[in-house]
Amino acid sequence: MINAGIRRVVVGHVDPSCQVAGRGIERLRQAGLEVETGVLEQEAVSLNRGFLRRVETGMPWVTVKLAASIDGRTALASGESRWITSAAARYDVHRLRGEAAAILSSSATVKRDDPLLNTRLEPPLDDAQQPLRVILDPLLKLSTKAKLFSVSAPVLIFHGEAAQQADRARLEAAGVELAEVPMAGNRRLDLGAVLSELGEREINSVWVEAGATMAGAWLDSRLLDELIVYLAPCLLGEAAQPLLQIGELTSMDQRRDLSITDVRRVGEEIRVTAQPR
Repeated sequence: MINAGIRRVVVGHVDPSCQVAGRGIERLRQAGLEVETGVLEQEAVSLNRGFLRRVETGMPWVTVKLAASIDGRTALASGESRWITSAAARYDVHRLRGEAAAILSSSATVKRDDPLLNTRLEPPLDDAQQPLRVILDPLLKLSTKAKLFSVSAPVLIFHGEAAQQADRARLEAAGVELAEVPMAGNRRLDLGAVLSELGEREINSVWVEAGATMAGAWLDSRLLDELIVYLAPCLLGEAAQPLLQIGELTSMDQRRDLSITDVRRVGEEIRVTAQPR
């Protein structure tokens, strides 16, 4: 910009990264350019929230996505859930997946639904544009025959120390990258350790798609930044599976309050975006 003869630069938000720390702005000013900072700052922060979260905490921004009927059910008692939402809503999910650096799910969800966990848009993304697919599998029992491994986009599996060497070798032979993290009790991986490792890999944002148990674990961990729920115009009844599972609340002052940041119509569904208070 200095060599191009630009005279005025407008900055939305100053980069908090210690590698930068405003040095670029200072160089511009020393070269005689007029630099104005803080213009549309909140909008700039919103656009760069994942990067800012990682720089400030070492962890990426976490969004948990759910789809449910109007009565808050995600699947029939049998587990059948295809399809609660319309094609328009599912395409919207793929669009938002494509904005994330990683898509995270659990081995239980992969075994049950056998998803690809990639982004399918028109025109399609190439492999380099696909988000990293991250699976939480404490004992490394995921089969390499899962559809997950039928496409070339990379896969990273987090596991615990109890995973057997034979299973580690089996998955690594299939081209899967493995990362060991501590357990946090109740046969679950430490979600904070997972996020710290992803932050070390410069992953700015994580899109979580999993069942009620995993969704509830993210909420209970206090590591969830945003919840996106697609509400479909149907009813599945009281025997169907719940939206998410969280610890039992014994009084109303224990409830998990949310701030609704966006509500919009997507196809036949209503998409609600909320953040924990």
